[in-house]
Parts: sequence; C-alpha cells; structure tokens
Amino acid sequence: MGLGEGRCNVLALSILLGAWLAPPALASVRITPDPRILPLARQVLQTLRSTPLGQTAPALLNQVVIVNGAPNAILLANGVLEVTASLALVLRLDRGVWAAALAHELGHAIEGRPEAWRAFREALRQEYAQARGSSAHPSPLDALLDRLDHGWSGSRQSQDRELVADVIGLLLMAEAGYQPEFSAILDQRMRACCGDSPRLIALLAAHPRWSTREGRTRAFFDVAETLFRWRYPDAARSPGGMPPPEGRITALRAAPDERDLVLEVSYEIQNPAHQPLRLAAVLLDRNGRHVATDLAPYRSVDGSLVVYADLPAPPPHARRSASAALRIPWQAVSSGEPRLRAVVFLLAGEDSLDRWTVRVHPPR
Repeated sequence: MGLGEGRCNVLALSILLGAWLAPPALASVRITPDPRILPLARQVLQTLRSTPLGQTAPALLNQVVIVNGAPNAILLANGVLEVTASLALVLRLDRGVWAAALAHELGHAIEGRPEAWRAFREALRQEYAQARGSSAHPSPLDALLDRLDHGWSGSRQSQDRELVADVIGLLLMAEAGYQPEFSAILDQRMRACCGDSPRLIALLAAHPRWSTREGRTRAFFDVAETLFRWRYPDAARSPGGMPPPEGRITALRAAPDERDLVLEVSYEIQNPAHQPLRLAAVLLDRNGRHVATDLAPYRSVDGSLVVYADLPAPPPHARRSASAALRIPWQAVSSGEPRLRAVVFLLAGEDSLDRWTVRVHPPR
C-alpha cells in the first residue's frame, strides 16, 4: 500500500523546488535528494518504532531507501520502505511531515496483520488510559476503535484501508512526539503537489481524495493530542517541534474586465513560524505551457508571466480566514488564445501550501 497515487502536477512541484520544471512526466525526472534526507528519515522511523504503540508493528520494517519516481512511499514485502526522491522534495526537511508519511506505512504494517492489530489495540487502550487519567465513559477512543474495526464503508476495502492506516499513523506519530497537525500538513502538501481526484473518479480509485483523508483524520485529533500532550507538555521541545506554516485556498474566482484579469482568492492560514506569506499566479495555454510576457514587473527569469500579492501575517497560533486579489493587466499577457488557465498558489516563503486552477477568457 503506497502513500500516493503515482501522479503529480509538475508545475505545482516546480513551485516547491523554487524553479520551473519542464513538462515531462515526473517519474522520468532524475532527482538527486538532499544528503540530509536519508539520515533524517531513518531517525524519524526509529522514534516512531520506539514507543509502546510503535513496538506493536511487525519487525519486518527495518530500513528506508530513496528511489526515483513520482511522489510515493511503499512498504515492500522484504521489509524495505521505499520513498521516492520526488516525495522527499514534498516532505522537505520537516521531521513532523516525514513522521506522518512513514507512520502511514507503519499503519499498513499493523492493520494488515491480525496479531499486530490486536497488540496495537491493547497498547492503545493502556496508553490512552494513562494519558487521559480518567475512566469516564464514553471515551473518544471508543468511537475511534469502532471506526478502525469497521471502516467508513462497512467493509475494509482499499480506500478504507488507506484511511485506517492514516489514523493508526496519526496515533503512532503523536505518541512519538510529532504534533497531529503534521498529518494534515502532509495531506495538504500532497494535494498541492498532486491535486485531488474529482469526487466521481475518487469513488473508483484505490486511494481516497486528499481532502477526504485530512477530514477523516482530523476527526480523531483529540485522541492523538491527548497522547502527544501526555508525553510532551512542551510542544517546542518535542521531536517534531513546532509545525511549519499550514493553509489552503478555499475559493478562487476569475473576474476579468476589458483591462485586467482579477483573481479573487479566499484562503485559510496558520503561521506559527512567522514566515512571509503571499499568493502567486501564472497563466497556462491549452498545451500547459507558461504564458510569456514582455512587461518587466510581471516577467520571471524564464520570461513567463508571474504575479505576486503579499499577505498579512495571522496571529502566531490562530487559524485565519481571509481573502485577497491578484490583478493581471491584459497587456502583460502574450497570448492570443481565447481560453487560458490561471493557476494560483498559496506560498509560505518559497514553499507551496496549496494551489487552485480556474479557466479564464481574455477579451477579444
């Protein structure tokens, strides 16, 4: 069972890299990972396996290797955990996001073996009882275990198995010292990089939509937070530390007139690290190529049109909903096509948190 679906929007990933990549399939792009990545991944895996919950995972998971390919992680039958170099670019050097990805694969190792699942279930009850310090019923843990036992569809089909692995991974990472929010950040980065399947197509897919995964996992953040706070009352001193900026675009509307294209963007953001926030927009033609411009204020290093808008910083520990607009003069658009696509990115520093696309119609 892998983390991803083997497809990725190259343009979105290029924002993560801080450069524009050419349009060949990402699986064919050779990427040299940062030399710090592999030691970091192995350290994170060791912390995940060191807790009472982590020790219930089968012993077959014993090493991490980096391979080429589209963003994905998969546990092989020989016990090797393969992570693609392109997924490593999405995870970056954020230990907590690595913990979310690796814990998901540990979750598969546990949920797929009855003896491991029984051991995990018993260890979870014991750990949660100690963390909660109360025997009051009903416990939030009861609802969580019922969902893990029976899934979301009433049967343990492929999508349910992914969701079950997500929730098991959430609990593994929380007890190991990685805040639950890192799980949501992983889902958001994967959605920003790889996009989300349309709902109808997602019904037939082996993996649920990233937005579905985030929502289903968030429902159990209270249980995970109880485990995390019990072991790490000071989140800043935990193995994962404080989460990086996290946010998403909630709506995008194109409002063109004869003079300008105005892109109206609604978004949510949380920024405990106080990184600079902004929106960025590019235009694509019908072949997916970047629209060029000759106007210096809108011209990037490769000649393509890029527009930015700086965003105000939210309170450090509050999630803020806001809106902003990007304005592109039509005279800056070097394209005579009747239809274009605008791609808008929500950025923290140079990292892409989310991206949305809308079709636009230049004036004739």
